[in-house]
Amino acid sequence: MDILNELGVDENRLTEIVKIHDESIRWMYENKKEIQELYAGKFIAIYNNEVIANHVNKTILFNKLKEKYSPQEVEEIFIDFINPKGYILIL
Repeated sequence: MDILNELGVDENRLTEIVKIHDESIRWMYENKKEIQELYAGKFIAIYNNEVIANHVNKTILFNKLKEKYSPQEVEEIFIDFINPKGYILIL
């Protein structure tokens, strides 16, 4: 992926981040019921198979994470919005 090198992106690091996010997504779906009960209508941040923070505003959540974690850790944190139970998304 020459374009990544041209942009200064380390392909190995990018691959590592994708794997970490995939694991976070897997964990989130395995714990979907509990997560939905606790965090419906909020953004959550998952790191090391744990919800480490949540907020209704994604920007505020992200800024809190940047204050507490290193830039490398922030890259590895997966953020997602938790829809309320019964919520239907029409695209």
